[in-house]
Amino acid sequence: PATRRRVRSTSGTSSSSSSSSPTSTAAIQQLLAGQRDLAAAQRRAAAAGSSRRRSSSAAAAAASSSASRPGEVAFVNGTWVLTGFEEDKKALKELVPPLQTRLKSAVEAEQQYEEALIKSLYAKNNLKRLQKDGLVLLGLQAFPHDVLYSSMVWKFAANARGNLPYHRFRQGDSLLITQYNAGQADSRPGNGNKGGSHPGSGTGNNGIKPLDATVLEVRKEYLLLTVDKSDSDQLQRVIAQSPAAALAGWRLDQSVRDTTAKRQLEAIKRLAHLRQPNSPFELLLRSALVGTPNGHYVATMPPMWVRDSSWRSDVRDLLAGIDNLNSSQKGAIAQAVTRSLTLWQGPPGTGKTRTLLALVEVLVKTALQQDKRWRDMGPLLACADTNAAVDNLVEGLVGKGLKVVRLGQPAKVRAALRHLTLEAQAEATPAGQRAAALREASKALFERAK
Repeated sequence: PATRRRVRSTSGTSSSSSSSSPTSTAAIQQLLAGQRDLAAAQRRAAAAGSSRRRSSSAAAAAASSSASRPGEVAFVNGTWVLTGFEEDKKALKELVPPLQTRLKSAVEAEQQYEEALIKSLYAKNNLKRLQKDGLVLLGLQAFPHDVLYSSMVWKFAANARGNLPYHRFRQGDSLLITQYNAGQADSRPGNGNKGGSHPGSGTGNNGIKPLDATVLEVRKEYLLLTVDKSDSDQLQRVIAQSPAAALAGWRLDQSVRDTTAKRQLEAIKRLAHLRQPNSPFELLLRSALVGTPNGHYVATMPPMWVRDSSWRSDVRDLLAGIDNLNSSQKGAIAQAVTRSLTLWQGPPGTGKTRTLLALVEVLVKTALQQDKRWRDMGPLLACADTNAAVDNLVEGLVGKGLKVVRLGQPAKVRAALRHLTLEAQAEATPAGQRAAALREASKALFERAK
């Protein structure tokens, strides 16, 4: 997953003014309103569930344990069918809208705060100050350098072939590329470097739209950036029209990229709709996550494949053979593999990551023992909230001998793990190798045409 890096204020610049902007205040008010609505909906759902349970207590006392279940999933005529859970289906319709409002307001408030903060930094500081604080690099040379799977790699270096000035840019950061003229060094940044705007708020110098880039590698003398093919073509055209632009005509700024926020907002929007309308498992998982009256019971339900006694036996054998876990960690894994939803909590240093890696190892190796198991269970998706955390998971799983595919932008992946990305593994196939050869041939033709 991609992670947005917070922008720290420069020396002598206060960021408090941006947090009280009208847009941020409105978003925070919406967030608080959404929290109140969600809490009220949860109280109503809990009260309704309690009332129903009290009214049916006499009948429930006489019923068997199987009859007291709120519902179940059964395989009928080749299809998984959900029976019961009517209380939870109704509660979902009531709980999801206020939850969407609360989450949407939170994402928008964070996005508006970050945009207001960086705009404040640029409005209050000239280019020299921004340069000194490492937020901007000016007067850079730009040259096409290499190809990284589907992205083009460009090299940006200091004009005098010395070391780059101080900057805060790190591998995986999102940047903006714009044209720069040396005569504007004392001007405010923005559209034409006037008006105190961030370059991302409009077109750059000479009408060139700022181009998105990702830092691939950081050296003292230069930065390697990956850009999309279309943006790379635009850079090529600018340099072809004015060769001098390649020598000292480029500027790099930290980007306020909203890709992550857009994906979060789209996911929040989809929360009200099942991807598979008749999927009982998707509905039950949302019941557990949102907190419907029987959400806790849903979390304790064993997945379908766990109901096979031989599967449970194989899990016990594999778990017994892992010698770098204590009894508490093994107990946590034993519980997790028999539940639909599990939450582990613990302070740093208690072995959560090590236990998680062992859980994934047990699940995968148990499923691989039988073809039918693997078909029933399918691949596992391991997620984390930062690229560094995902890389740590990948490194640990590869160390256990598991086959891993790293999803995400290759430029944001640790260099030692880049060969495990989806793009790298696709390019290693016969079809991928043919595609790479065609790209090289087209590149040669383009160079000849110039």
